[in-house]
Amino acid sequence: MTMAMPIVRPLLVAASLAVAACASTPREATDPPPFLDYAGEDIDRIRFAYLSDWQALGRDHVVLSFDRNRHVLVELMEPCISDARHARAVALDQAIANTFRRLDGLRIGGRVCRIETMRRFDAEAWASRNSG
Repeated sequence: MTMAMPIVRPLLVAASLAVAACASTPREATDPPPFLDYAGEDIDRIRFAYLSDWQALGRDHVVLSFDRNRHVLVELMEPCISDARHARAVALDQAIANTFRRLDGLRIGGRVCRIETMRRFDAEAWASRNSG
């Protein structure tokens, strides 16, 4: 055993505990975010030709924009990522081509995030509220 082993082992344990603590941090109890006023009914799936755009709205919500100007607000399950607003790219992790289901996942930063809810989203009304 080298002298470095007694130092490395406690560092590994500390790093593991820090990661576990971050992953198990509960969601903060606050007022609902204003964008939820523009979310419609829950849906289980959406059929589409292509994903045209996406935008993170808060820590655990992402709006997916599909063809024909259709938008879906996705709420991510815990634990996934610390904050969706820091994502650089998203990809659909789907089992059926041209169909995105609540049972599928959203790939963010190399991790597949499970979906808590999917709701239709009025992106135009949300954008006009924020532009004026």
